[in-house]
Amino acid sequence: MQKISPHRRWLGVALALNALLMIAVLTLTLWLVAAKLDKDRAQSDLTTTINRIVEQANPATVTIMNNLNASFSYVWPHEAYHRLGAGFVVSADGLILTNRQAVPNPDLDYTVVFADGKSYPAHDIYRDPIYDLVLLQIDATGLPVLPLAGDTPPLAGEPVIALGNRWQQDAAYVSTGRITAVNRQSTVLYDEPTTDANNQTTYTRVTRIYHGVLLADSEFNFGNAGGPLINAQGAVAGLIFTSDSAANQGFAIPAIDLRFVVDSFRQHGKIVQPDIGVTDYLLGARLEPGDQGFVYGAMISTFCSNAPAAAVGLKSHDRITAIDGVAIGLAMPLERSLRRYDPGDQVLVTYLTAAGEAKETVVTLFDRATATGQSDVSCIP
Repeated sequence: MQKISPHRRWLGVALALNALLMIAVLTLTLWLVAAKLDKDRAQSDLTTTINRIVEQANPATVTIMNNLNASFSYVWPHEAYHRLGAGFVVSADGLILTNRQAVPNPDLDYTVVFADGKSYPAHDIYRDPIYDLVLLQIDATGLPVLPLAGDTPPLAGEPVIALGNRWQQDAAYVSTGRITAVNRQSTVLYDEPTTDANNQTTYTRVTRIYHGVLLADSEFNFGNAGGPLINAQGAVAGLIFTSDSAANQGFAIPAIDLRFVVDSFRQHGKIVQPDIGVTDYLLGARLEPGDQGFVYGAMISTFCSNAPAAAVGLKSHDRITAIDGVAIGLAMPLERSLRRYDPGDQVLVTYLTAAGEAKETVVTLFDRATATGQSDVSCIP
């Protein structure tokens, strides 16, 4: 039998290893190509989904203009800062949902502009005094409608699409992002107009705190204000507002709060807000004395001038912890806990005084909105 030389043996081993290496490189190359194709396909699918949702939502997303729209300006303060806003159709018979940033002064004339260029004057304005939502009524029928998402908030990480006004374009301003947090609170600044008998308008700087809001990782501009934040199913997850709370973040009022306002209007022909008259509060936990530990609640800041809560002895810096035994917390802010009642109902309010003393009292709810559906000015802090 012929003996194989060590040189030839090592040569064979080297050739075998080289073949294995080539197979490994080829396999890795094929895997990388497949991964890139999958990534490109996923990106293409995502782009297709976004385009489809925007195409479906665009006809129901509107631009809102007021009678000061001679030229667009970001000049603060007053109406010039909000000369263009957005909104969306919630009822085919001409009901438009937007917010106070798009409709800052109910005494102005507003025009609703659709994607096809048709425009309609808004002949009725209804303002919600809690989240500063606004309903506009126009004379139109058969309009495309954007559906509201369910009451369960979206999960952090879910993709969302923000639509805003067109600003002389034929398509809405579009930005994309993801939900980063839910059930947060946010500070918003407004100039509240008051017109005297001589038709002179003065403004008062107002600070508002919204509770239970959505946060997204895309910063929205003032053109988005009042527009829809749409989920991957094409439903409205929230209504966009701009906030002074943080930079590089977007904020939206969630669908559960939008639905309450729309349903209230459909039931009553106006917006009805059962309330105890607390205008602003901070929602959070505080370490209480004794064995109470950290207690969540709504720490009262200010009241309406005719607040029923103040009438029964609640004071600033008291912390409301429950309504009829239902705990107040991040997912159940004070205003949401009161929606299952009607004005005139009595509720048991559990609270802690500023000194930490636990107390209970009965409060008779009133309607925070006036008979005309406008905000009760006495409730603006």
